[in-house]
Amino acid sequence: MEDADALIVYHCMSIGRATVDRLERCRLIVRGGVGVDNVDHAYARTRGIDVANVPDYGSEEVADSAIGMMLSLMRGISFLNSRLQRDPAAEWAPSHVKPLGRIRGRSCGIVGLGRIGTATALRAKALGLEVLFHDPLKPDGYDKALGIRRVETLAELLEQVHVLSVHCPLTERTRHLIDAAAIERMRSGFYLVNTARGAVVDTAAVRERSRAAASLAPPSTCWSESRRSTIPWCARGGTPRIRRTIGSSSTRTPPSTRRRG
Repeated sequence: MEDADALIVYHCMSIGRATVDRLERCRLIVRGGVGVDNVDHAYARTRGIDVANVPDYGSEEVADSAIGMMLSLMRGISFLNSRLQRDPAAEWAPSHVKPLGRIRGRSCGIVGLGRIGTATALRAKALGLEVLFHDPLKPDGYDKALGIRRVETLAELLEQVHVLSVHCPLTERTRHLIDAAAIERMRSGFYLVNTARGAVVDTAAVRERSRAAASLAPPSTCWSESRRSTIPWCARGGTPRIRRTIGSSSTRTPPSTRRRG
């Protein structure tokens, strides 16, 4: 590593100060994905090392996964499938899933209208969901171009939507953006899907609130802030269930770049 002129880094390793100090010849670190939170890019720049990423990596796959989780949660697909597998002889009835309603006409909130957020918004719109978004860094006009509605504050967004999909990067500003106070603002029976970094959502607060909620769907995908380990889970009626997801993986993605788990 010391003799490398450039590095390509994936999510399974971190490049901190100690590692940067060992790079005697390196002039470029490329993150083989979108997020660069596992690279101390600020320190790397002080050492004359540029840091780049692949901004369109997995955009469609992650958006597909987000929509898939929305459908699974809102229509009770995974819940009913798991229930049937546990006890094939058990009585089956739609009443086992509450709430269970028609998707068309419900509202979907997008936090972060970047590439993945936009792809998710377009898919949600095609399903008949009313799409709202909050992104303070997005220039005016995108709402009109996409046919969706802009909301100026996160609080206003949380109060209006049935399902929230998180797509913002992990920064000091967005760490635990969805916390206990944010969850309190959301309507009863809301759904929450997080395909961004796990630390954007305060999962401890979500777990606590889920115990008192009548129907809650906490983050279906969560990545820990300190490691690459996944802690995806879902709760309905206050019962957490651990589940793994395919995230940005696709058969069109080279096996060496797929997320494990």
